[in-house]
Amino acid sequence: MLLLAVNLGANQNHKTRPGNSPKPYEAELELTYNGKLQSRPVARLEFLGNDRFRYTLSANGDKGLARLARARDTEMGEFFWNRGKPQPLIFQRQLKYLGIKDNWFAAFDWQTMQIVIRHNDETFDLDLKPRTLDPITFLFSMQRAVANGKTDFHFPFLDKDEIEQKRFRLSSRENLQTALGCLPTIKIERVQKKPGKFQHHWLAPDFDYIVIRTETGKTDKSRVRLELKKLTYQGQQVETRDRCKST
Repeated sequence: MLLLAVNLGANQNHKTRPGNSPKPYEAELELTYNGKLQSRPVARLEFLGNDRFRYTLSANGDKGLARLARARDTEMGEFFWNRGKPQPLIFQRQLKYLGIKDNWFAAFDWQTMQIVIRHNDETFDLDLKPRTLDPITFLFSMQRAVANGKTDFHFPFLDKDEIEQKRFRLSSRENLQTALGCLPTIKIERVQKKPGKFQHHWLAPDFDYIVIRTETGKTDKSRVRLELKKLTYQGQQVETRDRCKST
């Protein structure tokens, strides 16, 4: 009986989510290009046990240019939650459009400090810098930075076949009208090296600072928006209501 109790305790620890880690959710989104609907992606964060998480984002082009191109885009990443921060393990993106396939895969080896990258049929290694993030762990690192009160922060970021520095800063605090009703948000902007480009993220403190809207593009030209439409948070569907404080 003692051995059984020890094993049960170990299994419970195996399945216990770290206290400061992100909470599982599923989000239905809408992607628009210059205001025109392109697809309805679905994002899902799962806790796998042993401090390990999986995030997936998948979309089929069902409207506009995306439909004409028969586009399908899937991103998947797994990461450890290590000392209050995400540590990437694998990242994969599979993109298909006009019959063309473009596949990226990256495996992070933190023992040898190497990243093994496969692009379609080509495989190569890249030196891994401390704190490097991929496109998925970047989101959760940004959430933690804002939750911890940081207003200016930067990350080494894996962008396909190179690691570059990305810097962000707090832009404003806004009450944002969303499909879930009015939400208090924190707007983050990327500090761009080249003028004319922009990248903005709106984070919702009411839901552990998840990103509920992202806008990228060029000033007075193209604009891509990804925004939340439905949210199931910790297994419960979030109702629509006003969460903004009256002023």
